[in-house]
Amino acid sequence: MSDERPSDAPPRLQQIQRLLELHGRVQAVVLQLRAESEALAAPVDSDGEGDDRPVGLAALTRLITTLNEVLTTARRSEAHLQSEIEYQAGSDEDTELPPGLARFISERSQNPNFEYWTELDPIRGCVLHWRERTGGGWVRGRGILHERPHDWLHE
Repeated sequence: MSDERPSDAPPRLQQIQRLLELHGRVQAVVLQLRAESEALAAPVDSDGEGDDRPVGLAALTRLITTLNEVLTTARRSEAHLQSEIEYQAGSDEDTELPPGLARFISERSQNPNFEYWTELDPIRGCVLHWRERTGGGWVRGRGILHERPHDWLHE
């Protein structure tokens, strides 16, 4: 009797889905904690007596900074898991992209002002052109990423 499963993909996708749900719950809790911390850090109205800064302001500031770092890490991890789901499911959207470029796109694609296009270079492989705009339409950032950026040196 073998412990081998006929296909490892469905259980793996289920596990990734559970991890994504966990990320959502973690983000909700961290957002709530951050909002409560920011409310505590707000200046307290006093009757003109003493200092109007809350007690432990330095600790609250460090806590808010740490919560922001946790949110950033959770969002990056969520983007990585999402790209893994697309890869495992065989999504046609970004399957031709190498994993690093697909991860770059998945991390930024939640921003409605992010746009990109790809082309194929015979030497450098997949070339990703990207641009991010402000709400007013101005270009905030742009760039070009190559699958194999240094291959032209060996030509």
